[in-house]
Amino acid sequence: MWNSPHSHSKSGQLYSLADLSALVLPLDELLYLSEASPVSELVEERILQRLDRGELVYALYEVFEALTGDVPVPEGGHPGIHEAIIADLLRQSFDRVVCEMEMGDVGESARQAVWQSVDRLLIYRNTHEPSLPWILEDAGMTLEDPESYRLEKITLEHWEELLCGENFLFAEFLQDDDWRMDFLMDLPPDSAKMVTDLAGLNLEVVQALPHTPDEDEVRKAEGYLQGLIDLMEREVQDRWRGEVELGREAWPDTPF
Repeated sequence: MWNSPHSHSKSGQLYSLADLSALVLPLDELLYLSEASPVSELVEERILQRLDRGELVYALYEVFEALTGDVPVPEGGHPGIHEAIIADLLRQSFDRVVCEMEMGDVGESARQAVWQSVDRLLIYRNTHEPSLPWILEDAGMTLEDPESYRLEKITLEHWEELLCGENFLFAEFLQDDDWRMDFLMDLPPDSAKMVTDLAGLNLEVVQALPHTPDEDEVRKAEGYLQGLIDLMEREVQDRWRGEVELGREAWPDTPF
């Protein structure tokens, strides 16, 4: 289930779109590629590889609606498929960062998007007392460093830990990775029950089947997700225009 230490509402912790920029980052490419490739080739989490495109799209819609809206937490908690989606999106965002840093992709949009989530959810969670995650302090970073996502001292290992490690953005959204214990489904019922009872797992929730949407539901989900993507792109453009305006003030004779 969503890790919600700062909220006692029935819907759990609510996030703004800016908070979720690291999760929105890979959405556009994922939706595009899924039109021509099977889901199993596009995701790493095994629980997601058995979904068809419609099931994946609708599950993505359910996840983002739950993170940003007043949607009650399901009885027993969020299903494993929803949790796996968050983990997979974080991993895909890291892959985008790798492309920028190692494969010569133009720009820095992936690092910028990820850093916005790091900045809002990890560093400035408490706006009165901002603090760096220990992994960045150990790298020699300070709160005064400008455009921190560009710093060479933040290596790929740091980005991977911030996105996929157990203590940072992963822990912001998720409390565990129980959905990865799919081997329990192959155990004899008595053995599976013994393990799940010891671990405090509800297999009916953790390994719940996805909702299979009809065509109208898929179109609704696609429209919702595209709206998130468009909003994020407009935010990036507005940020770029703001930087240009700052440039004009600093260098008024420079044509833009």
